[in-house]
Amino acid sequence: MTVRTAAAGTAILALTGPAPAAQAQPAARAQAAAQSQPAAQARPASSTHQAAAFPRTAAATLLADLRQAWRTTKGKGLTVAVIGGSVDRNAVGLAGKVVTGPVYGHPGRAQANEGTLFASIVAGSGPSRQNPYRTIGLAPQARILSLSVQSNLKTSAWDADVGKAIQYAVGHGAKVVYVEQTSYTDAKPLAAAVADAVSKDVVVASAEYGPAKFRGTPEYPASLPGVIDAASVVLPRWPAPPRRLPTPANGTILVSAPGNILYASGPAATNFPVYNFFAADAWLAATAALIKSAYPGLSPAMVARALALSARDHPAGGYSPATGFGLINPAGALTQAGKLTGLRTAVAPGPTVVGPTMVGPTVVAPSARLASGPAPGAIAAVHHSAWKLAGYAVLMLAGLIMMLRARQLRKRWRRRARMPTAQSHRIGRGRAQPPQPTPEPAPPVVGTGGPG
Repeated sequence: MTVRTAAAGTAILALTGPAPAAQAQPAARAQAAAQSQPAAQARPASSTHQAAAFPRTAAATLLADLRQAWRTTKGKGLTVAVIGGSVDRNAVGLAGKVVTGPVYGHPGRAQANEGTLFASIVAGSGPSRQNPYRTIGLAPQARILSLSVQSNLKTSAWDADVGKAIQYAVGHGAKVVYVEQTSYTDAKPLAAAVADAVSKDVVVASAEYGPAKFRGTPEYPASLPGVIDAASVVLPRWPAPPRRLPTPANGTILVSAPGNILYASGPAATNFPVYNFFAADAWLAATAALIKSAYPGLSPAMVARALALSARDHPAGGYSPATGFGLINPAGALTQAGKLTGLRTAVAPGPTVVGPTMVGPTVVAPSARLASGPAPGAIAAVHHSAWKLAGYAVLMLAGLIMMLRARQLRKRWRRRARMPTAQSHRIGRGRAQPPQPTPEPAPPVVGTGGPG
């Protein structure tokens, strides 16, 4: 099974207990339990939580950014689709704000907690003394579309169901879609649904989490083109998670967001702490909701660009697979989105192309142009005779053969020039000896002779 849920990832403290009673633990008890922990466990952050990458004022700055963004919008008129766990319409802060769509498969009872908690952190209205921004939700005027998908299905069935849920959300007015479950397998139905949503200016965000040994493994739909994702980091001076679940460090990470503890409304009037990627993704989805609420016509690519350009505390080099372009900045993202609204594409997107494993870019019509001004005239191509081209090819081949033949003759000439001459003499063991001079004949003796 490759489908993962928030409960499996220990993103929600209340869902990690050993017994059902622990799963219904209210926030007051959880907070008291946290206060009774040793000092080492109650620290706001540690180096293992990547807190060293952010200044001590990062949390206060983010809080000021959120309040500044609320002066522009709190998400009014915007619907966020939550795909995965179901959402309790009667949860505190969600009354009258939740529309329930189809249910795909047979989701378990624990999934009702997951969907309700995420929806509460994103769009819950009403005060909260526990959250640093003093409200339940980050975009408290947004609405929720709940679409439940059974998580313990075979991967192919899960991909198909999530794809159907995305299509339903797009067709029923959602402008931000969050997929709370993940898979390590890509599939055409899911890829096609994401591509269709992006082509219709719907922002798709996805969870991404898992054991350290899988940090480099692509997760879906997070790894599909157009999907945005946030890295979970821990900021100093805000309550840190009791345990860390690392976010995969790869190119799908757009920005960072706090994985610090937030308190959300759960089913049956309970209150739960959430943290790690669940809290970080709530910051991302809520900020995207604020952007689309203020600028509904902004494309997903421009929303992602606004998030990237406005991020604070950039890593070295400007981007890091572990933290993206930096810490999320809701107010700055709205400012950048306003600047980007003047940018328009010159060509309307064509039909979507779905490849064997992933979705490619949209196809541009042959008659479409990306530049302004009059269209250029037809290009006059020079026509050459096939016989003439064949003759050129024969001449080039003959020249090549002649070059090779000349190279062979040159090598032979060099070998002959190095051969020994006839004046060279070799004796003994091959040592060359100089020629010996010929002795001259003795002169004849004059005046001597025998007896007469």
